[in-house]
Amino acid sequence: ATKKMFARRVMNTTCRRGRNDVFLRWRSGTCPLKHKSATITTAMTATTTTTTRTIPTTTTTTTTKQFFSSQDSNSNSNSDRTDDPVKEYLSSVGYKDPLLQDGMRDALRPVFGKDMSVEQLKSFGTAGLEALSNSVQEQLISHDPDAFVGNATINIPHHNYSFDIQMTEGTNFMTYATEGKGSEVLNEYLECACDGNMSCSTCHIVLDEETYSKLDPPCEAELDMLDLAYEPTDTSRLGCQIVMTREIDGMIITIPAGVNNLWG
Repeated sequence: ATKKMFARRVMNTTCRRGRNDVFLRWRSGTCPLKHKSATITTAMTATTTTTTRTIPTTTTTTTTKQFFSSQDSNSNSNSDRTDDPVKEYLSSVGYKDPLLQDGMRDALRPVFGKDMSVEQLKSFGTAGLEALSNSVQEQLISHDPDAFVGNATINIPHHNYSFDIQMTEGTNFMTYATEGKGSEVLNEYLECACDGNMSCSTCHIVLDEETYSKLDPPCEAELDMLDLAYEPTDTSRLGCQIVMTREIDGMIITIPAGVNNLWG
C-alpha cells in the first residue's frame, strides 16, 4: 500500500511538472501543440460554418413538424382507446367526464398506485365515490376564472354572530370551511373529522327552509349521520354535502351550538 501511494505521488508530481512545462512553452511559442491546435480549431470552424450554411432551414422545420404531428397522432390514438377498465367502470356509474375521471384517478394514485383496479374503486362504495367526485370537481372549478361566485350568510346564534361568505360554484361547504378563505373563522365551529366521507356528523349545519327545499333529499348514509348529530332539525344537512350552485345563491346556514364527535 505504501509503495502504491508513493507511486501515485510521483505520477501526480510528474503530471503537474509536465503541464507547467507545456504551458511555459505555449506562452513562448515553442510548443508544437499550439500551432496544431490553431489549425484544428480553424478547420473545425470552417467545417461548422460550411455545414450550417448547407443545411436548409425548411428541412429542419419540416422534420420538427413531422415529429410533433406523429406525436400528436399517437396521443390522439391513445386517448381514443376505451380499453381502460377503470374509466369504463367510472363511466358506467355516471362519471363520464374524462377530466373528472383523470382527477379521481390522480387523487387515488398515492393510495393504490398507478395500477389501480376496479375492485379497489368498488370498495369506496357509492357514497365514497360521490364524495371523491365532488372534491375533484371543486378543484377543477377553482381553476376556472369565469366560474360563478355565490353568497351565503352564516349565523352563529350562541355567539350572537353572523357574517357573509363567497363561495365559487361547485365548492363544497365543508371544504370551504376547512381550506377556503373563511377557514380561520369557520374551522372553529366545524371539526369535519372524517374529511367529507359521511362517516361522522361534525359538519352538521341547519339550512333555511327555502334553500333546503331546493336541494335533493339526503341519502341514507347522510340521514344515518344526521341521526347522530347534535340536536338535528327538519332542515339539518351535513356541510360536506352542500355544494354552491346558482339555485341556492344567498342561502342561510346556521351553525349548531354543539357537536357530537364519535371519532374522539
